[in-house]
Amino acid sequence: MLVLTFLGTALPVHAGARDASQSPSSLTEAAAKRLQRLKDQADRNPGNKAFLYDYIQALEEAGMEVDLLALRPRVDFSSAPASVPARFARAASNQKQFPLAVEMFQAARKQAPDRIDIIAGLSYSLIDAGRPAEAQQLLESEPVLLQKQVPLLEAHAEALRAQRQYTQALLTYDRILQIEPANRNAKRNRIFTVARLGAPHRALDLAGQSPGLLTDEELNALRSDRSAITARWGAAADQNSPERFASTDLALADNEKLLAEASARARRRLQYDRIVLLRNRYRMREAVQL
Repeated sequence: MLVLTFLGTALPVHAGARDASQSPSSLTEAAAKRLQRLKDQADRNPGNKAFLYDYIQALEEAGMEVDLLALRPRVDFSSAPASVPARFARAASNQKQFPLAVEMFQAARKQAPDRIDIIAGLSYSLIDAGRPAEAQQLLESEPVLLQKQVPLLEAHAEALRAQRQYTQALLTYDRILQIEPANRNAKRNRIFTVARLGAPHRALDLAGQSPGLLTDEELNALRSDRSAITARWGAAADQNSPERFASTDLALADNEKLLAEASARARRRLQYDRIVLLRNRYRMREAVQL
């Protein structure tokens, strides 16, 4: 049996996210001096939280997330403006501390319940924490905002994909594209979702409508999936029909072309597919040789 193994994209990176925290040595001299000045102000004036909040903002801008998170004990999140716990939430998310990110986004939302970036951030953090159903419930509890705000629709689609609700996710991507027809991420993710639904032929049609949207590797993965589907059709054909091998022969031709263009990473799967196709075509000697 040929198996579809096309990989969809990862969840989108949250606004302001970085791959890793910067170290003080990577900062410019001016930036380092500014950080030190803000730290000194915050340390000398513990009763004036505005200095501490300025220092926290500067740490986030510098990408120094570990240092930022170390300041949690100095913040009263019940009275701090929403931007402060939101900074801690983004830092925690970037550091893959997803339960903490959820906690911090929840604190931020208490202060600003309708802020789109906070609702979206909380949704992504729930997904990252393995709680996509809660993210879906959160977003669907704001139906008016959800239908108009692309960041929330994008988070909604990711929550659905995380639960393998691909048909519903596809509808959400269609809604995004109604609002923003040129949205690149929505176009890409719609293609991947169509492929996940077992329709790589249609996914390739969609990719063809936007040249350059997918990488060569992503296109080859879709073509390989199309070949596998074609082979399945061939295996399901009437065994007494004179055309019973037509789909299998077409899949073999596709497979041969893909093998000639494949990267080393993709070759093993394509070779395995070819063994199955050769077996289905009763070309056992070639299958065993491969």
